[in-house]
Amino acid sequence: MGAQSNVLFLRPGTRETFFEFLAIDFPRLVPEYSRLYAGSAYAPPEYVSRIEERVRRLAQAAGLAARRRVDRPDQRAPRQLHLSW
Repeated sequence: MGAQSNVLFLRPGTRETFFEFLAIDFPRLVPEYSRLYAGSAYAPPEYVSRIEERVRRLAQAAGLAARRRVDRPDQRAPRQLHLSW
């Protein structure tokens, strides 16, 4: 068992729906998320690094293995498939 983190990716469509949800259910969070995602679908790299470090520390404290981004299956180099003739 392990722990990993991933912050939001707010592409158009998702972004509007998410901010509408925040405005209704968590209005106090709107300014912070607006700042984090101003002009981009991605959170700033410094924020992502802070979250990843926090998850690593919490995973370690709980006795869980933290997965590094390079260990994730979606981050590995694609494998060339062999054609059978």
